[in-house]
Amino acid sequence: MANSSWAGISGPSTELKGFNSHNIDWSRALGTCRHFIENHTRAQTAFQALKGFAHILFMHPSLPARINGEFLFFKSIARPDLDFLFRAAADACPYDKTVVDHHYQPALNLTGLTMLVRNLPALFALKAATRHNWPAALYLYVNYIRCVQVLAIAAGMPVQNLIVFGDMQQLDSCLVQHFRQRGARTATLQHGLYLDTSTDRRNINYVNYRNIVAEYFLAWGTATKTLVERHTSAKVEIVGKPILPLRPANPVGPDPFFAVLFDSTAFQQQNRELLSIALEIEQRTGARARFCPHPDNVLSDYNLDPGCILPREKIPDALFVIGHSTTYLIELLRLGMRVYRLHSKFPWHLANADLIFSSAGELAAKLDRPQDSAAIANPFIDCIGTDSLSRYEDFYRSLAAGPEALEGKARVRIARHSRLPVSGQIKESAAP
Repeated sequence: MANSSWAGISGPSTELKGFNSHNIDWSRALGTCRHFIENHTRAQTAFQALKGFAHILFMHPSLPARINGEFLFFKSIARPDLDFLFRAAADACPYDKTVVDHHYQPALNLTGLTMLVRNLPALFALKAATRHNWPAALYLYVNYIRCVQVLAIAAGMPVQNLIVFGDMQQLDSCLVQHFRQRGARTATLQHGLYLDTSTDRRNINYVNYRNIVAEYFLAWGTATKTLVERHTSAKVEIVGKPILPLRPANPVGPDPFFAVLFDSTAFQQQNRELLSIALEIEQRTGARARFCPHPDNVLSDYNLDPGCILPREKIPDALFVIGHSTTYLIELLRLGMRVYRLHSKFPWHLANADLIFSSAGELAAKLDRPQDSAAIANPFIDCIGTDSLSRYEDFYRSLAAGPEALEGKARVRIARHSRLPVSGQIKESAAP
């Protein structure tokens, strides 16, 4: 049975009762850990805690003790598919900077062992906060120690401006809170499209926006700006999304195909439905189905031939794209591609009936209808390519200049930035 409730926690923004350390709001910093505990059994939580202890003892954080420049860019989430976005956002900064794509290096970590012993009072405080749930307390404790290790390194850093990839991640959150207390200016990037799932605590999506601790949130579009402002006090700047693949002028080649984008294994039922419908659409249209699995998919679960696998960078060559809930569907819409979404009980960003299908027959009937794709996606991704990169650069310049510059920038933003046309090539963009 999952751990559905524990003392001291009434919502994502409350503190763990009786647990205060380093002036950090640990209920926010450990928000993803709390979500795991609430949605997994004690045995599963205990297993992750044991893995966490081993990780502390035999892995060492890679955060450098010294940084160069006025800006520190920090990313801790280990997702190679997000590296391009992080690098593009950092490269847009015109100032001297240190860019840290944090990872752990295998090495005996005596410092970690020492911290595990010295901080034992924190373990008992967490035990009390979790109603004496030892697996939950141990799991939170090992993640707390990971954060404390990084905070110890950060203590000697003279950071003026900190940009983190996603402050819902525990290390990013701790660094943002730590440096804000020291007077640094802080911002967090948008790394995906967020849905308002605050009424469904089983969906981790709410952690993305309810646990924001940075002063500024750099949003892709107006939809996310509205969501973040509804749930937090963060100041939101719309900067668009700089990394999108080039949409070919004529995607139809000698071997026409359509792309099928799978979700994570958590949506295996929907993936199987997509597979079944795709095979029928092959027969109806004569176009070949090519599949783009999620990184955690096991291909043998779907009996897919390796020759049917589509590299991500080839997706824009497809006649059209079908999927279920991946963020990439919105990005492809913003590029002007024809995109269709499998209907399910799970919420999604768009309710446009022309995009939704439940069967192969329903999808086939919609393939010939016109679709103003880019206009549909515009509220979610406002600008792309160099226009987006310019907005990132403008934000960094204003951030470095101080609060007055950012307030002045907000007053003139409409005059300085025009909305990107919904059609046309974005040759400056790179593949995600």
